[in-house]
Amino acid sequence: MDSHEANYREGRIEARKVMHRRRRLQFTSLAEVLIEGTRLTELVEGANSQREDLADPDARVVHLANMPLGQALGHLGRTLNLSSDGLAYRFPLPMRLMSRLFKRQILSGALVAPFEQPAELNRVVTPGFELIAAEGLAELQAAVRRFEEARQFQPNALLGPLSREEWVSLSCRHAEWHLGFMLER
Repeated sequence: MDSHEANYREGRIEARKVMHRRRRLQFTSLAEVLIEGTRLTELVEGANSQREDLADPDARVVHLANMPLGQALGHLGRTLNLSSDGLAYRFPLPMRLMSRLFKRQILSGALVAPFEQPAELNRVVTPGFELIAAEGLAELQAAVRRFEEARQFQPNALLGPLSREEWVSLSCRHAEWHLGFMLER
């Protein structure tokens, strides 16, 4: 672990504290998510974003929260793959029931609230800190290709069965959340 990663891990940032500074993004397709991911990756020349409070003065892209760009892009790809692979982890029943009650609001983006994922789930859907932007983008691109070729989908672990359009909507809201924390300097 290098000194940047050590400093980064010591000072986890609560998303709630920086939400007001996020970029407000609105994606309508996975192609738009890829365009923004590609644009940000090009700005960092394939390397990675730096956490804003630890960034070098010449950093082109900084992140406000805990995931650097590469990790966020890889995470988006891995969660999109759940549409084909499904997920063995089961959220507690009350959480699943509440999520399904608010399914329409979640898919439309009207309900946005951060929540801490259980460690067991994080191990499946969150790549390591060291994943650079070019690698994370490649994971996301592969996941989008796989999704576009899929004919049937696994139920979402929180929302239950979703159509192709609902998976796209959920993935767009998810990308708006994570990529919104990436700021261009």
